[in-house]
Amino acid sequence: MAPVAGVLLLAITVVLAGGVAAAALGPSTATVPPSAVLSLSATDDRIAIDHRGGDPIDVAAVTVRVSVDGEPLDTNDPTLEPGRTVTVEITADGRPVATLEASVEAG
Repeated sequence: MAPVAGVLLLAITVVLAGGVAAAALGPSTATVPPSAVLSLSATDDRIAIDHRGGDPIDVAAVTVRVSVDGEPLDTNDPTLEPGRTVTVEITADGRPVATLEASVEAG
């Protein structure tokens, strides 16, 4: 009887493990951030982000954070001066979409 019980226990373990794996790896209801090709340009008076391809991005649903030389941009401070580095981080639903970086050029 012992071998039959061992096989039965092993079969139950495999079925349970399969069910847990299916639940963990099954379709997720979480939203996936868009996958897009973006480019960044910066001059001493403007920062521009161009959507070059990929998924459309709902601008009302994203968060954009801009920093200049690592310092968060707040009401035009720090100033955009040629040679400085501008970094733009775009997130959707708290998930990263893109991080872009460009050197400021004279306008």
